[in-house]
Amino acid sequence: MADVALSWLPWDAPSAAEERAVLQRYVRYGSVVGADSAASLLWCGVHVGGVLRTGFPVVAHRSRAVPGSWLLRVERAGGDDFEPLLDHAAEIFAALRRAHQYTLRVNVAFYDERPEVRRALAAALTEAGYRPAPPRQYLETLIAPVLPTDDEQLASFSNSTRRNIREAGRSHLVVRPIAYGDFRTEIDRLLVEAFTRHGKSPEQVEPMLLLSGRAEHSVLFGAFHPIGANHQELVGFAVFEKTGAKCVYSVAGTARRPELGRTPISYPLLWEGFRWARQVGCTSVDLGGVPSEEHTDDPRATIAAFKAGFGGIRATIGGEWQCTPTPLLGMVERTVQVLRRRG
Repeated sequence: MADVALSWLPWDAPSAAEERAVLQRYVRYGSVVGADSAASLLWCGVHVGGVLRTGFPVVAHRSRAVPGSWLLRVERAGGDDFEPLLDHAAEIFAALRRAHQYTLRVNVAFYDERPEVRRALAAALTEAGYRPAPPRQYLETLIAPVLPTDDEQLASFSNSTRRNIREAGRSHLVVRPIAYGDFRTEIDRLLVEAFTRHGKSPEQVEPMLLLSGRAEHSVLFGAFHPIGANHQELVGFAVFEKTGAKCVYSVAGTARRPELGRTPISYPLLWEGFRWARQVGCTSVDLGGVPSEEHTDDPRATIAAFKAGFGGIRATIGGEWQCTPTPLLGMVERTVQVLRRRG
């Protein structure tokens, strides 16, 4: 059995440049928190036999129920980059649960449309002492092919999707790549606005952070409309990341204002994502999680219909697993939660 070890450093640490360069090959985007939050984003480097092989982001939240303890979460374990390490997955997940002596809980969400990879991840998590948990993300997604030309790609979309892309152009909407640092306040405001439309309270929406230093790994598109004093107000954004041969539509947000009318902002953003995916060599676009077809009352069902217009085919991709490394801390948390419910 190979020796597996984890290394940790803050996401924005100026040191360890060599390790950062290796990890940037694997880690593109994280939906995380601002500096004023009770959470941190960390690099987690995976060393096998003393060699840094891969890495992934871990969001570490401070527990409100048990002060001084931590809640760790891994998003999207799986994919092409993780596959070469499937033989070591149980050791990686076991090392993760030993990462800190005051770790209250570790959650691992995996994300892969291949059943054999999901089965291997589930077996590794079971071996490492994790158990299935209620998912925090949708277990299905829509995956659409990337076609060789714009004309072929547009022809694969529904009539209404093509019409909305054209309508956005007639509305003088301009979509272009932007830097998060230049528009952080506006993007976080749009993110809150978008998520609160679908049932989240503003305090549940965490500011986003783009992590890649390499343009071929991720891109942030902004949509600008000629309203406001400067005639260039940001009214929408979308993030796309390259993971192997797949492009993932990671997160997006748009404004709704009377002066915007019914301008279809989301459509040209996703259309530019398809064009970028072709440019960087992707063969498919993962349009992101959607509720299952029987859950028609889900507030995000309309988003699923929007995504389906881009030619996506449903695929099962997800699973959520959890462990409590220190049972005593888990018992304290449950006691605190019971007392709080009783008021």
